[in-house]
Amino acid sequence: AASDAVAARLTAAGHARAAVGVLLHPSPYLPVALLGVLKAGCCCVPLDPAHPAGRLASVLDDSRVTAVLTDRRTARSPAVARARAEVLLVEECRGGVRRGPAAVRVRPEDPAYLVHPAGSTGRPTGVLMPHRALAAVVARQVRRSGRLPLRTAQFAPWGQDTVFQEALSTWAAGGTLVLADREARRDPVRLLALLDAHRVERLFLPAPALRRLAECATAAGRRPAALREVVVGTGGRLEITPAVRAFFAGLPGGVLDHQYGPPETHVVTAGRLTGNPDRWPERVDIGRPVPGATVRILDEGLAPVPPGGLGELCVGGTGVALGYHRRPDATEERFVPDPFTAGRLLFRTGDRGRHLPDGRIDVVGRYGDRPAAPVNTARATDAARGTRTTGPNGATGTAGNTGTAGSTGTGQGTALGRRVEPGAIGTALNGVPGVAGAVVTAAAFPVLPALPAASDGPETGERRGRPASPRVPAGERLPEPAELRRTPRERPPQALASSLCVPPARPPRTEGGTVDRTAPPAPCDPRPHAVSPPLPLRAARPPGPAGSAAPGDRPPRPPGPGARRP
Repeated sequence: AASDAVAARLTAAGHARAAVGVLLHPSPYLPVALLGVLKAGCCCVPLDPAHPAGRLASVLDDSRVTAVLTDRRTARSPAVARARAEVLLVEECRGGVRRGPAAVRVRPEDPAYLVHPAGSTGRPTGVLMPHRALAAVVARQVRRSGRLPLRTAQFAPWGQDTVFQEALSTWAAGGTLVLADREARRDPVRLLALLDAHRVERLFLPAPALRRLAECATAAGRRPAALREVVVGTGGRLEITPAVRAFFAGLPGGVLDHQYGPPETHVVTAGRLTGNPDRWPERVDIGRPVPGATVRILDEGLAPVPPGGLGELCVGGTGVALGYHRRPDATEERFVPDPFTAGRLLFRTGDRGRHLPDGRIDVVGRYGDRPAAPVNTARATDAARGTRTTGPNGATGTAGNTGTAGSTGTGQGTALGRRVEPGAIGTALNGVPGVAGAVVTAAAFPVLPALPAASDGPETGERRGRPASPRVPAGERLPEPAELRRTPRERPPQALASSLCVPPARPPRTEGGTVDRTAPPAPCDPRPHAVSPPLPLRAARPPGPAGSAAPGDRPPRPPGPGARRP
C-alpha cells in the first residue's frame, strides 16, 4: 500500500515513465520509494546522500530527472536545492489511496534504472538498464536460490546495481528484506551482529567484503547461525582464503554463489561452491554463462579465438544495457553489433579470458589502456535508438592519454573490488592547483597504514591495487594529500581517492612522445608525510557474545597458502 501511494503521487504529478531520482538514507522509506518508482513506470535514478554534493549535482544534471523523491531530513541537501526538478517528500505519499494506481504498462526496452558506477570521478557515466535486463536478473536469482522466501540483508550501498538484485529477487520469492545501515557495511563486527539479530539467511557481498567478514568472524569465533547462502560479486577470479574456508566450514550446508558481470550487463556468469570448503580450489574461475546470456571470447577484430586462447570477453543476451546515458560516442565504442546474431549487440568488457575445456570461463586480467581495434560494421538498431555506423575508436582511454572524465574505454581497472577509470581520475587531478599533469596507474604496496572508511561502500581493508597517482607538480612544492583529494568541481568517492602522494620520476614515454603505460613504473619511496591519515578507531561495541572483537579492531589476516609460518 505504501509503494502504491508513492506510485500514485508520481503519476498524479505527471512523472509516470519519466526519470525520477531517489535520494534517501537507509531507512524503510528506501525500499518503498524504489518499488513505487518502478510501479509508476519510471526510470529509477539512485542517489546516495553520502556522496559529495558535487557528485550528486553532476548525476542529477546527467540524468535529467523530472522529480526527486526524498524525505524531510535529506531535502536540505545542497544538491536538492540545485536540482532543476520537482521535489517530492516520501512522508507525504501516504494515505488517500483507496485503490492501487492505474497500471502503467512497460515494454521490455523501457529503461528501468540508471546507475552511475563509482569509477566515474569526472563527468558521471550513467548506465541505462532496461526492464528486459532487470526482469532477467530477478528471475535468475529467484531460481538460483531455490525459489525460497529467504531473509536477505540489503547490504549494497544505494546507487549500485546490486541493490535491485537484492531487493526485487527477495520480494519476488516472498522473502523479507533486512536493511543494513552504513556502520554495518563498514564494520564486519556490526554486520555479524545484524546477521545474528535478524537471522539473515542470504547475503550479497563484494569479494573484498566477504574476505574481511570471514577474517573477523574467524578471529572472533562467531558464525551467523541462520546464514545459508552468500552471493559474491566478482570482477574476475575469486580467491578462497583460509579464513573463507573456516567461515563456511562453520555454516552447515552453506553455499557460496559467485557471480561475475560489469554494471553494463549485470550478472552474466556464475558458479556455486558447496560441500566441504577444504576441497574448494584456491582460485575460482567466473563459472558458466547464466541463462539468457552469451559470452564470447573474441580477438581485436571481433573474431573467435582458438579454443583455449586468450581474448576479450564480449557479452550479449538479455542482460545488455541500452548504453551509456547521453554518451553516444562511448556507447558506440563499447556496445558493438554482434557479428554472429543479426540485430543483437555485444558489450566489450575489456576483460581478458579464455574458455576452459568444461565450458567454464577464466578471467586473467584486463586489456589496460590500449584501445580496441576499429570495427567498420554498420548496424541498424531499433527505432528508439536510431541508426548509426561504428567507426574508429576515439582517443578516450588510449595509451598516453589521461582520457576524458568518465572515460568508458577499455582503460579500466579494479581497486577494492570496484571498477575504476584511471583516465577519469587523471582528468579530475589535472584540475588541482599546482598539478601540471597527472598519470594515474595502479600500484600494489605490501603494507599501508589504515585508511579512512569509504563513504559510499564497505571499507574492505584491502590495501592492494588501490589507485596510486604519480603526479608531476608545476613547481617545487608537492601538493599536500588533502589538496590532491579535492577537485575543482567535486571530490571523488572515498574508495578511489589515492592513498599515497609520492614525488615521481619523469613518466616513461613512447617514441611518439605519449606516456608509455606498458613500461613498469619506477620504484618510489612513499614518504610518511604523503600517507593519508589513519582511520580513527570506534570504541562502541555492539551486542554480541563474549570474546567478540571491538568494532575498531582489525583481526589479523590469516596467512595464505604460500605464506611462511613461524
